Amino acid sequence: MKVLMVAVFNERSTNVSQAEAFERLGLKVIRFNYREFAKKGFLLTTPYLNMENDFIIGRDLDIFESIEELKIKIAFYLKNESKRNEIAENGFKTVQKFSRDNWAEEIVNKILAFKAK
Repeated sequence: MKVLMVAVFNERSTNVSQAEAFERLGLKVIRFNYREFAKKGFLLTTPYLNMENDFIIGRDLDIFESIEELKIKIAFYLKNESKRNEIAENGFKTVQKFSRDNWAEEIVNKILAFKAK
């Protein structure tokens, strides 16, 4: 396990996240994920509340629910760089809808729609 984890962390733009740890600390998991996606990073994380609202598991990121599953997926993605890169690219594309420009445009549109009522 330790060797696999070192290999993953030594891979540029590959990240393993434990969502519950962020949530217990009161941190927004989503901020971490967006930052990683913006860097075209591959993300392997534990599931977190409402993640399916923003991302498609297996397309934009992947998840694990146990240490054993984490070991299996780390081994798989270390051997399958093209799949890992494909998922990282999809995550990058998906997160573009959350850019500051898009966010600002959405806020302005909501204000204009509210004023029109």
